[in-house]
Amino acid sequence: LLASEFDDLDAAFARVAQLLKQHREPHQVMALSALDLALWDLRGKTLGQPVAKLLDPKVDLSVALPVYRVATSRDEAI
Repeated sequence: LLASEFDDLDAAFARVAQLLKQHREPHQVMALSALDLALWDLRGKTLGQPVAKLLDPKVDLSVALPVYRVATSRDEAI
């Protein structure tokens, strides 16, 4: 993706989707997934909305959302 593509977030999302169809190696998918998350964060910041509201406008943010965390090292898992 080029920096200019970030001016049009819809085009950037479409480009990531296109790249995901072409690049199926695990490291490529992980990199594109990280880019997808960054685009959602950028869209939320641009619109002044939490990403949860962008994904589901009916979500009640006063209720705790279930989350999980993946340990990246043995020390964190303990």
